[in-house]
Amino acid sequence: MKRLLATLAAIVCCSMISTVFTACSDDDDKNSGDNMKPVAAILYYNMNVGDDMFAALDLTIEYYDGDGKLQSEKMTTKEWEKNITTQKLPATLGARLKAQLKAGFDVTSGEKFIAEYGYGYWGGAVNAAGEAVSTPAVNTSAHRMTMRVGEIAEWLERHPDGIVKFKWNIDANGKTTEGDWSVNAEGRSMGDSWE
Repeated sequence: MKRLLATLAAIVCCSMISTVFTACSDDDDKNSGDNMKPVAAILYYNMNVGDDMFAALDLTIEYYDGDGKLQSEKMTTKEWEKNITTQKLPATLGARLKAQLKAGFDVTSGEKFIAEYGYGYWGGAVNAAGEAVSTPAVNTSAHRMTMRVGEIAEWLERHPDGIVKFKWNIDANGKTTEGDWSVNAEGRSMGDSWE
């Protein structure tokens, strides 16, 4: 009886070891070769504003699309989001929130104005299956400032290139580095044309 139990224990032990090595082998296959080859990039954009900003400001989102072209959309609700997938690498992805006072908005009021806004993004290089193959660029942030209505124009003047802005360059190897809004997707200086 002891010999039978020892034999069964040895078989079970060998089966478990075989399963562990097989599982490791599958993981190694997932983390090698074409499974880790970056072929495209994705970025999820999200921006939101509070009631005061939505009522007083014309809000525009500029963002890079899947072809690396700069697009522009008016913010028609208090929350805006977009999922972008590029067709190739290298790629530039990013978005910024630009604002100006609405025509006819009364800035002489002494009332309180709450500048409340937030944003989030997640993205980076992906393989052919759409799985992340490098450390993604990730951030979420929320801001709230109180000022007088008469101070809004001065606040906006301090942010001519956007209240919120984030830009990422993903190279052919999938490495993600922070970009600069003064440079376009092809690496050329944009000068004042972006302002």
